[in-house]
Amino acid sequence: MNCLIVGTIDTGEGRLKAMLEDSVTGPKLRAQYLGRVGKPREVADAAAFLLSDEASFINGAELAVDNGATMKGHAIHPPREMAGMPPPANPWV
Repeated sequence: MNCLIVGTIDTGEGRLKAMLEDSVTGPKLRAQYLGRVGKPREVADAAAFLLSDEASFINGAELAVDNGATMKGHAIHPPREMAGMPPPANPWV
């Protein structure tokens, strides 16, 4: 069994425009790594890969199709000692 971790996807329902105009979620969406939200086809392609023969030996995987949001979430709790460097800024917090 595998798992897709899906981020913000533009499903064409008109919700994306409202989210972009919102004072809290808008800046977070604009700060995404690729500068855009995902498309349904991108999630479908990831799912199709996991269902394909090419992924026949992949089991128990978590595949993030979220434009780096999962990775950014881990930056909230950086290691305590990073050679005196300050923690990275995280616009999702």
